[in-house]
Amino acid sequence: MNGNVIVNVSNAPVSATSVLFSYAGTRIGSGNFVAGTIPSGASIIDDSAGRKISLAYVPAAPPIITGVSHGSSNISFSGTNGTPLITYRILSATNLINPRWFPVWTNSFDASGNFNSSIPVDFSNPAAFYRLVTP
Repeated sequence: MNGNVIVNVSNAPVSATSVLFSYAGTRIGSGNFVAGTIPSGASIIDDSAGRKISLAYVPAAPPIITGVSHGSSNISFSGTNGTPLITYRILSATNLINPRWFPVWTNSFDASGNFNSSIPVDFSNPAAFYRLVTP
């Protein structure tokens, strides 16, 4: 993409998330997908992890982790308030003084903006810190 691509949307639903198009391969270049004419209250979401461009009505509050549990070999997270059908990632770091965040889980919020994830635990690390991120 050598320049921005303007995305115009009409006749779209007035709530939820609509995938406008998806793509394959790796994007290169300095261009971005940017909102042109879109419905009031909506946003264009450039979901590069999910390789899709969506029209979404983003919740006013950010997504949050509402539950954490652990078993003998994994840690599970659940949460709410995500943008429906948009990709989220859970990143992990082992040091908060000089963090290097690595993706350990990628999935999409469900149609209601909720998520559940179960991540294997690496017992060779003395500590692990997790972070929820969206596009």
